[in-house]
Amino acid sequence: MPAELTKIKLREILCCSCDFIEKYIDENPKINPMEVVILKMREADEIFKMFGFDELAIAAAINTWELETSPDFEDLRARLNTVTEKLFQRPPEAGPPEETKTPPSN
Repeated sequence: MPAELTKIKLREILCCSCDFIEKYIDENPKINPMEVVILKMREADEIFKMFGFDELAIAAAINTWELETSPDFEDLRARLNTVTEKLFQRPPEAGPPEETKTPPSN
């Protein structure tokens, strides 16, 4: 992980990512699954252009700075969950919609 990718920088990057996705959602309220894939690629490109870090470096920072459990990121986790809900139009913990779940095999 690059030394410049501090907790503060990670927070800035993830807030920017949320802003980018929220803006797209506001402009395009009905998003199909293929658009989500394209949106994620565009978001990663924008983050790289703005900050110079690719998804691997950001993922390493997320693990290093313990984004999922650190009290320092509690507010950011809440924002990420809100953005995820908007993007997929359902809470992240709800799992995939029923029609996309694979039926159990016998």
